[in-house]
Amino acid sequence: MQRPYFLRRSSILLLLSFLVVAILPACIVVVDEDDDDDHYRRRWSLDVIVYGSASESESPVNKSDYSLNLSDESILSGQADCTGFRGGYSVTEGNSIEVESLSASGSACGAQSLAGKYLDGLEEATSYTVSGDELVLEFGDSGSSMRFSAME
Repeated sequence: MQRPYFLRRSSILLLLSFLVVAILPACIVVVDEDDDDDHYRRRWSLDVIVYGSASESESPVNKSDYSLNLSDESILSGQADCTGFRGGYSVTEGNSIEVESLSASGSACGAQSLAGKYLDGLEEATSYTVSGDELVLEFGDSGSSMRFSAME
C-alpha cells in the first residue's frame, strides 16, 4: 500500500518541476534600453556655433578642444579650449534645459579661442535635441544653436 502513495507524491513533484521549468522562462521580462537617454553616456565635441538664423557661424579649429559631458546625475562638464568647466543642469518640460552655476577653471585661451562664446552659449541654453550622433543645444533669444557630434 505504501507504493502508490510514493508514486503519487513523486508524480506531483515531477509535474511541479516540469511546470517551473516550462513556465518560468516565459515569465522573464526583457526590457529594451531607452535610447532617449543615450546622450548621458556620450562625450560630445563641438562642431559649430550658429548665431541667429544661420547668418553667422563659427567652428573650432580643433573640435576635440571643445567637449561636453551630460551626466544623468544633472552634472554638466567638459573642456572649452584651455579651460575646464563644470556645473549643474536641469531638464524640465520636454527638451527644455537650464544650466545652473557653471564654473570654469583655467586661464585666458587666446584671441582665436571660442571658449568665452562657448561657455556663454552653454549658460544661456534653453533646449536640446538628440538625433543619432548629433546633439543640438539652442541658446539665447535669437535662435542661436551649438551643434555637437559624438566623440569616439
